[in-house]
Amino acid sequence: MSETITPPEPTNSTNPLCEPVHYLEAERERLQEGIALCLSGGGYRAMLFHVGVLWRLNQIGLLPKLNRISSVSGGSITAAVLALKWQNGLQFEDGVAKNFTEEVVNPIMSLAVAVVILWGSVGLLKESVWMSLAGVPAGIDVDQVEAALGDLDGVDAVHDLHIWPISTAETALTAHIVGSTTSGFPATRVLEPSWGISARALTYRT
Repeated sequence: MSETITPPEPTNSTNPLCEPVHYLEAERERLQEGIALCLSGGGYRAMLFHVGVLWRLNQIGLLPKLNRISSVSGGSITAAVLALKWQNGLQFEDGVAKNFTEEVVNPIMSLAVAVVILWGSVGLLKESVWMSLAGVPAGIDVDQVEAALGDLDGVDAVHDLHIWPISTAETALTAHIVGSTTSGFPATRVLEPSWGISARALTYRT
């Protein structure tokens, strides 16, 4: 049976705010000895870190001796899985849960892998939708491309400039060039090194 501990009375009764700990009246009457564990926050990484903490506590036989577990943020995910498995899932023998890996570790690791896949899929989905809409690829500024073409010798104006992705590795460009000459136009030297635009359909008018 756990021993009860009564906290000491404040040494300065005239100014209780100076006490290092403020006790609620219900807590003042009865405090219990025991082992407590706090699973701190930190999001995704904390969730995985605390799996290792609980795993080690189980290996050394301390897991069933915990009286209280508090948690916040990512630690709450790990604590929630442990709580769900505590009564009906975990099978303790000599203070060690023999099925701890199957009941606690594997579900959390599966969640971790699912989060990584989901995180990567969101970016891929956005890129796919943008490609299907023939949007300008990320990292290419249409105004800069138009200015670079306009600065070439013999170019007076650039009209109807359109840039869109053909695939994840290829980018296409169409434009109408107005200038004094159409021979030896160095579009390749400008477009491909700077923006990776390899497919071009340029029309010229003098």
